[in-house]
Amino acid sequence: MLVLHSRIHPFLRAAMAVIPLMLLISASAFAGGEIQNVRHWTAPDQTRIVFDVSDGIVFTVHKETGRVFIDFQDTTLKDSLPSTIDMKKPAIEKIVLGRSPGDVLRAELHIPEGAESKVFRLKRFQDRPERVVVDLRLPALEKKESETRQAVKKDRRERIVIIDPGHGGDDPGALGRHGTKEKDVVLQIGRKLRDELNGREGYRAFLTRNGDYYVPFRKRVTIAKEYGADLFVSIHADAVKGTHARGSSVYALSLSGASNEAARLLATNENLSDIIGGVSEEESGEETDAILLNMFQTNTINRSMLFGSTVLDRLGDVGNIKFASVQHAPFRVLKLPDIPSVLVETAYISNPEEEKLLKHRLHQQKIAGAIADAITEFLPAEETGGPDGKIVKKGRSGREDRTAVALYPVKRGETLAGIAKKHDTTLAVLLKLNDMKIDDPLLWGRKIKVPAADSGEEAVQPKKTAGSREPASKRHFLTYRVKKGDSLGRIAREKQVALQVLLEANDMKRGDPLFVGRLLKIPVAGTAADTATAAEKPKKATANGREKMIYYRVKRGDNLTEIARRHHTSVENLMALNSIKRGDPLYVNRRIRVPSPSAP
Repeated sequence: MLVLHSRIHPFLRAAMAVIPLMLLISASAFAGGEIQNVRHWTAPDQTRIVFDVSDGIVFTVHKETGRVFIDFQDTTLKDSLPSTIDMKKPAIEKIVLGRSPGDVLRAELHIPEGAESKVFRLKRFQDRPERVVVDLRLPALEKKESETRQAVKKDRRERIVIIDPGHGGDDPGALGRHGTKEKDVVLQIGRKLRDELNGREGYRAFLTRNGDYYVPFRKRVTIAKEYGADLFVSIHADAVKGTHARGSSVYALSLSGASNEAARLLATNENLSDIIGGVSEEESGEETDAILLNMFQTNTINRSMLFGSTVLDRLGDVGNIKFASVQHAPFRVLKLPDIPSVLVETAYISNPEEEKLLKHRLHQQKIAGAIADAITEFLPAEETGGPDGKIVKKGRSGREDRTAVALYPVKRGETLAGIAKKHDTTLAVLLKLNDMKIDDPLLWGRKIKVPAADSGEEAVQPKKTAGSREPASKRHFLTYRVKKGDSLGRIAREKQVALQVLLEANDMKRGDPLFVGRLLKIPVAGTAADTATAAEKPKKATANGREKMIYYRVKRGDNLTEIARRHHTSVENLMALNSIKRGDPLYVNRRIRVPSPSAP
């Protein structure tokens, strides 16, 4: 036995040396990577495919007409994933996963003619795994959309507002305690703000994204520029580690530091969106040139701060305010050299109470209405863009609006927005009274016109005009200062004055904007101005002594302005007939009363 043992010992020793090597080879065969998930995000002109993979995975890419092949070396497919994924989305038809020659795992992407592809790796970041990203785009459709935006800029006759719902796609933004995603609620608020503005005469609003997909910073800026935006509003929802923080806040761009540590941290987090959302390195470069910023940005930042103050003031009517003044920080998305831009943190999604409010449609509508009111106050629709892109005044009758005014000496450090708030009026009213522009300097000691302080109503007697048949003694008026939520129809009912008489007394037309703080002339009951003859008053079709009405069912995309135009009436009349206020949600399929076609 000893001899036999000595004879086989060399073989045993060799076998023992080979076994570890075989085990190592066997282990390496099963230590490859894995495709853990396949996801996609769809925009109108492109689709993003995301492969969640294990770290350090090796892959190669080659392309043929109508195909993109990605070969993953030493990689397995998670059992729960299908071998074929039918897509039928922009720029992608389907994905086929399977083994190819050489025993590699191949992802075969079927794309339509004209589609272009870009494949890149995103390293593990925060809670996101390593990802292989395929961006598939349709250049022809992108060009068409760009041309459409530039056509709006060229031919516009309204104020253009770009609404930017933050995050999207692979970047959910902040998360609430009950799973609410920031990207979802800000998109809902953004859509409501767009619809609210589009329902107001003289405004057109557009979204940077209208679905669950990520738009890089550079493209958001490009969209605003191509539309020729007058304002850019980025909508977000804040979050912190605790649950007690609450309230809205507004931020403007800073070219240096931040106004406080919270603003610095917020800007740092928001500026990571391109990394979280997944943008290749060549796309993530800065869009704006430093010299260009220095030339334009000081004036634009000042206007942004002024606009932000107006937004804060309006949001204070909806809920809590976190910071009483506009904060500033170096947000990348706000780097638009000649477009006033603000970032609105609507509430704290990390606060359970505010998270619940953010999900509620009526509260979303209130936020949208408040921001829309701030926009119309800061940027009055009576100054609208002409075909050449310049701002021109709408012509009215040319008669001077004689409102009671007082002179106010500007104190050191004051702003127009602060003075407007102090005198219970609006920025737009002050600008109009003093024939100023939003960026005109406000010098210390200058005396500016402000609406005269009153109790809301005061007796005034206009001067007699040449050729007037009615003696001045018979034309007596009260003045009424417009409050938030007022409408001409409501004021006419409260003051017991015919709407047409109220319009004529104030040289207005149906549909003219009614700014908060404006002084309206109210004809005193019993005067000639208030006692039009029956022949002068429009006759209404009646049935049993009441005006004939029909019901109209609201369709998707409707707004009060369009419904009023279609039924030859005014927005104020519709609001009065249906006991609704401007800003109330107009739900699809709601039945509202409108004048009968037989009624004038």
